[in-house]
Amino acid sequence: MLNHFQMYEDFYGKLWRAYKEYMQRGVKAMGFDIGFLFQKDAQFEKGLKAFRENNPTAPPVLEEFLREVRRLWHTELADFRNTIVQHPDADRAQFQKFYNPQFAEALFREVWHTIVEILGMLLELRLPAGVYLEWQGWNDPGPRWSKRFRWQLGTPPANT
Repeated sequence: MLNHFQMYEDFYGKLWRAYKEYMQRGVKAMGFDIGFLFQKDAQFEKGLKAFRENNPTAPPVLEEFLREVRRLWHTELADFRNTIVQHPDADRAQFQKFYNPQFAEALFREVWHTIVEILGMLLELRLPAGVYLEWQGWNDPGPRWSKRFRWQLGTPPANT
């Protein structure tokens, strides 16, 4: 049973590391600091406000997107990682769904999509004038592009 638990706990530890550590490295390489994303609610809101003030051209959906990520899975994954993986002092029964393969797969997809969305939104802020990213929706029923977004020249459509 412990081997079964360990497999999932290792997976979530690595998933959190990719999200928190490696994504932040990419963001820092672009000249941004999103450490506030990993703070308690009050510090998160304060940091988000400061980020908007320092980056007024950031996509209007950024704040809503980050709040939704925290509400949907970020906080719960952080709690699991902190109280089960890093400092095992919680009852695993509180996190039973984390030991389900379908949940693990769905959470992996959510974290991966979040990383791509954040990096893409911030990358757009560093592109030269006349260059923008065209995004294909995750649920777009049309033919799949080989990448999540592609480079475009000109003026972005009004709905981006």
